[in-house]
Amino acid sequence: MQTDNEQNSKKLEQIYNLYANKLLGFAYTYFHNQYDAEDAVAAAFVKLADRLEMVDDPESAQTKSLLMVITKNICINVLRERKKVSYLEDVNYNDSIASDENVFENIELNETKEQIIKAIYSLNDIYKDVLTLMYVNDLDIAQIADTLDISYHTAQKRIKRGEKLLIEILKEKGVL
Repeated sequence: MQTDNEQNSKKLEQIYNLYANKLLGFAYTYFHNQYDAEDAVAAAFVKLADRLEMVDDPESAQTKSLLMVITKNICINVLRERKKVSYLEDVNYNDSIASDENVFENIELNETKEQIIKAIYSLNDIYKDVLTLMYVNDLDIAQIADTLDISYHTAQKRIKRGEKLLIEILKEKGVL
């Protein structure tokens, strides 16, 4: 008779064996770096281990979907964090060499970018996801379609519709 820990350990091992390579390839599309992709996948399995009771059947589509969402969110969070660090480094460097006029232009540009990102995050999830992947994570349409497991055409349509809604929001806020 197996204990719950042994059963959970075997279930996690089975899930790892089924999906680790797929998730590694998926994470690689975000980072284009093997080490970062491996770190993201490892973090995804740690999160899954905390939520293992949510998994009834390791081979089900729900399990694969859950892992893909966890991995996607980890990748996006890591990239978002890196952009913050990179942005702060750029601002510090630019501040040391910029004139007063350039500083004000940079502040206005950064405030506009921040307003656009906030507007993107206020959209419905299907539009928020595609626009975040496109404009925040710099993925192309094919990568977005692959990441979200939708067709290229669907990704294109969601981007166009999302951009239309985004423009309306930005006009209402006086950004455009």
